[in-house]
Amino acid sequence: IQVGLGLLYGASWSPDGQQILTWSQGGTQIWEAASRTILRTVTPRPSYSAAWLPDGSRVAAVLPPAAPD
Repeated sequence: IQVGLGLLYGASWSPDGQQILTWSQGGTQIWEAASRTILRTVTPRPSYSAAWLPDGSRVAAVLPPAAPD
């Protein structure tokens, strides 16, 4: 997968093996593994880490603190 969104911090296969979750300086995305296309951007903010729920229905991402207004 060509992320192209800055430094890639990590990736994780979905429990069913059909999708890949990536987290990077460019945010957190869910990719379709077979076509290598982004299905959804979970957040455009940089993410320190991310993980699938065991049933694959949702993901959780760890974000840095928001910048003060």
